[in-house]
Amino acid sequence: MGALQSSRWTDSANRLRIMLLSGALGGETFLVRFQVVHDTYCPFCLAFGSCILILFVTNCTKTNRYLTLGAFLAGIAAFAFLFEGSVVPLYR
Repeated sequence: MGALQSSRWTDSANRLRIMLLSGALGGETFLVRFQVVHDTYCPFCLAFGSCILILFVTNCTKTNRYLTLGAFLAGIAAFAFLFEGSVVPLYR
């Protein structure tokens, strides 16, 4: 096997990484939407969301679009069903 040849494990790890990043991006999309709707912004949350977006863009090369879309929608659905937010800032 050559050094540049990808194995089954490498392909599986790449798919898993893209799925996790897509799910995180879906969750962050839901959280940013929550902040926009309630007109309350958290700079830490926005910075973390931009980091997730940068990681997704840099790692999403040639992937299965349906897998990416499914993980993105699963991230949104998980936050839609499990997230209980409060508009009161607790860090002041």
